[in-house]
Amino acid sequence: MAYKALDIAKYVINYCIDIQDVNLISNLKLQKIMYYIQAAFLVETGDLAFNEKISAWRYGPVVEMVYHEFKRYVNSGIDERIDTELVLKNENARYVYKRQKYNPNEKFIDEHKEIINKVIHGQNKFTAFQLVARTHEEYPWMHAIENDEPYIDIDDMRRYFTQHGERIYGE
Repeated sequence: MAYKALDIAKYVINYCIDIQDVNLISNLKLQKIMYYIQAAFLVETGDLAFNEKISAWRYGPVVEMVYHEFKRYVNSGIDERIDTELVLKNENARYVYKRQKYNPNEKFIDEHKEIINKVIHGQNKFTAFQLVARTHEEYPWMHAIENDEPYIDIDDMRRYFTQHGERIYGE
């Protein structure tokens, strides 16, 4: 069962805000953590964390929808908890967007939250640019860039991180 990438990103942001021993996360750092969350799910569950493709950009892996959602923060820490979402509702035979209460924490089973939290704690000790450098050393991103591929191949991620699982958790 794959989640929406945006739900995972929102969970990560709220977690980083709520937990005192974790620093606020920038959009650049969020992108790398999303990549490692996908790797963790591939290795630990055999399934995708999310279905959205991971792009191979100059500064490493990027989930474009997540990037665009949080690009207004530029390189600052994302410091706003996410507790509402826009939902399309049918009112009087017309569709309108309405804000409703939202808790990304409720979207995940405990086993999956543990995986996500473990990735956050393992990767949080690095700066955003240290994470960029780490992803640039790893085969999945390098292979996509060298072959002028727009996206990082999931099978490349699965193979690489099955053999280098320690990298998922910042070792």
